[in-house]
Amino acid sequence: MAARMSDTVYEWNIALEELLHVTTDFTRLDIVHVEAHWRFYDLTSWSSGYVVGLNDGRRAYIDYVRYLDDDEECIQLMIEFLE
Repeated sequence: MAARMSDTVYEWNIALEELLHVTTDFTRLDIVHVEAHWRFYDLTSWSSGYVVGLNDGRRAYIDYVRYLDDDEECIQLMIEFLE
């Protein structure tokens, strides 16, 4: 159980770091809580999704994907606001 929790915290920290590199109308300081989290691993990719609550009452979905493409590491970060 401790290893699983440690992996989850590691993934979350990496996703938060990627938020610094994209233009959004919120920052990681605006995130009040994580409502849901999922993750997927295989040999060449890693994906994590988060539903977060923001301090202004909005909710957002953050999808973080890291994968290999021709031996080059690629990162995608998608953010969508939920109603």
